[in-house]
Amino acid sequence: MSDLFLPPQESQPAEKTSVLPGSVGDGATAANPEVGEKVKKKRRWVLPLCISVGVLVVALLGGAAWAWQLANTALDNIPRDEELVVVDPEFPVPSAPVETRPLNIVVMGSDSRGDIEDGRSDVLLVMHVSADRKKIYLISFPRDMYVSIPGHGKNKINAAYAFGGPALTVKTLQKLVGVGMDHTVVIDFENFVQITKVIGGVTFNNRVESTNLGYHFPQGEVTMSGDELLAYVRQRRGLPGGDLGRTERHRTVLRAVFLKLATPDTLTNPAAMQAVLDEVGGYFTLDSKLTNPEIISIGASLRLSKGADMIGLQAPVSGYGRSPANASIDIVDEKQMADLAKAVQNDDLDAYIEKYGTSPGLTKK
Repeated sequence: MSDLFLPPQESQPAEKTSVLPGSVGDGATAANPEVGEKVKKKRRWVLPLCISVGVLVVALLGGAAWAWQLANTALDNIPRDEELVVVDPEFPVPSAPVETRPLNIVVMGSDSRGDIEDGRSDVLLVMHVSADRKKIYLISFPRDMYVSIPGHGKNKINAAYAFGGPALTVKTLQKLVGVGMDHTVVIDFENFVQITKVIGGVTFNNRVESTNLGYHFPQGEVTMSGDELLAYVRQRRGLPGGDLGRTERHRTVLRAVFLKLATPDTLTNPAAMQAVLDEVGGYFTLDSKLTNPEIISIGASLRLSKGADMIGLQAPVSGYGRSPANASIDIVDEKQMADLAKAVQNDDLDAYIEKYGTSPGLTKK
C-alpha cells in the first residue's frame, strides 16, 4: 500500500513566543473557573467515518438496492444535534447546492476518559471534499497549535472546545481557514476502536517504531484492532514531533479503516455491512442540517477510485514555543497557513501539496 502521510521532521524546541496582552492562559479546562461556565456534558459520539460509512458505502456499492436500504435504516438511527449547527455571519456557508461545490466538514473528538466530563478537543480535522468529488483531504490541526480563539485571545486550538464546545471550535477553524464549514461531527476515540474489531482489524504502514501502554509497534506494515489500536493513536511521547506524530497516526488509521471498508469482502456482503452499520450507528452524531437525503446525495456524487484519492495532510507549524503559562505550543507557520487557507478556499489542495508536501512538520532553524 502506498503511504501518503510523510512523517513530521525531527525537531528541537524553539525559543519562547509571546502572546497578546490579556490573552487567556492555556492551563484552563472545562472544570476551571477561568474558562467560565462548564461545557455542557453530552454524549460523546464516534466517527469521522460518517462519510465513509454513511456516505461512501452508498457510493462505492454503486446503488445496490440492499445498500440503500441498509444505509437509510442506519442513517435514521443516527442522532442529530442542533447545537452543532454553527451560524457565523463572517464566514457564511455557500448557498450553492452541495453537489456543485467543495464541502468542508469539521471532525473533532474530545480527550475524554470513561465518565470524565468532556474536556479539550483531542482530534481535530477538516475533511475537504473536492468539487469534482474525486478526492477527499483530511487536514489535521495539531491540538497544541497556538491560534486566535474568538472572544478568548490566543491559546492552544484545543482550548476552544473547553471555552465554547464544538461551536467555538468550528468558529476558530473558520477564522483560521477563512471559509465557512458545511457540517460538524463530534467523535470519541474511546469507541473508535470498536469498528476495527468488527471489520477484522486494519493494516497500514507504521513509519516510527515505538511502545505505548504495554504494546510494541514495529516499523513497517502492521495490522491492529481494539485496545492495541487505541494505544497506537493515543501515543504522543516518543514520536518525532510529539503531537504532530500523533496526528499523522490519526490520519493514517482513518485512511486504513476506509480502505478496509472499501474492500469487496465488506462492500458486497450484506451481513458484513449490516454489522458495520449496527456498530457505528450509535457512536457518532451529526449536525441537524446533515439530513439523510443530503448524505445520500453526497455519497452518490463521489467519484473516488482508489485509496490514493483519500489524502491526509497537516496544517503547517514552524517551531515549538512556550506559552505564558509555560506550556509547550506549536507555532503556526503564518505564510504556509495563508497558502493552505487559500488552497481550501480555491479547492486547489493538490497545488499546495506539490509545493509543501503533506506533513511539513517543524522546519529546522
